[in-house]
Amino acid sequence: MQKKSNPSEEDATPSFDDLLTTKQAAALIGVSHKGLENRRSGYGPPGPPFLKIGPAVMYRRADLLKWAAIREGRRHAPVD
Repeated sequence: MQKKSNPSEEDATPSFDDLLTTKQAAALIGVSHKGLENRRSGYGPPGPPFLKIGPAVMYRRADLLKWAAIREGRRHAPVD
């Protein structure tokens, strides 16, 4: 009998399809790639989480969408 893997463990490991370059990530969330690079380097407000894989910088699609949703919520938050 083959042991089934835990679905939550599978979800925790992104596939390469879920990883985006800086330019792809910027296009997905509607910012310039330079702006995303600046946020990653500590200039301006913090950007979304990223991964360093050797010399490459990659972003998880889920992290980008979550970051963008939080950012969008702040933009439309009611002002007291």
